[in-house]
Amino acid sequence: DNGETWTAPTPTSLAASNAPAQLRKIPGTGDLLVVWNQASEEEIRKGLKRSRLSSAISRTNGALWEFFQNVDSALEGTRVEPGPIFYTVPEEVTYGATAPAPEREARYIEALPLGIARLSYPAILLYRDRVIISHTNQHFSDAEGKLVSPGRTRVLPISWLYGGAKNMKPLPDL
Repeated sequence: DNGETWTAPTPTSLAASNAPAQLRKIPGTGDLLVVWNQASEEEIRKGLKRSRLSSAISRTNGALWEFFQNVDSALEGTRVEPGPIFYTVPEEVTYGATAPAPEREARYIEALPLGIARLSYPAILLYRDRVIISHTNQHFSDAEGKLVSPGRTRVLPISWLYGGAKNMKPLPDL
């Protein structure tokens, strides 16, 4: 005992949509990696609930999350401050045949960001010093004139998870 007092970190929650997340333990460090649809209540009410696919690291077994990055995003910001935990739906969503016709409040109506996409259902594979993240990428294609749903895969150095582009390293031969 060196006389120092240890204080546990204050637990944090993650602002999220209703899409599934992926959680993995990073080999070599034991840190947790989460990839999920990060969204604020306001974004969800505007219909932007899956427009940001984010990653975060926990070095405290999920008690505290840090190193927020956007894997893919049509929205600004890499960290959405979570609010109270409750289920939120886009403003125009209703349930049941007898429910009134949906009508979105004016404050939730705005032009969609250019390049908006519905990003979700991530899959994570950690291999050597790389993380491979695949996810859906549903968007409107001007070229095809319709909604398309291709997948997207990113291969990133694990160091990217801890600080973004400034921690990018050249790809070695695998």
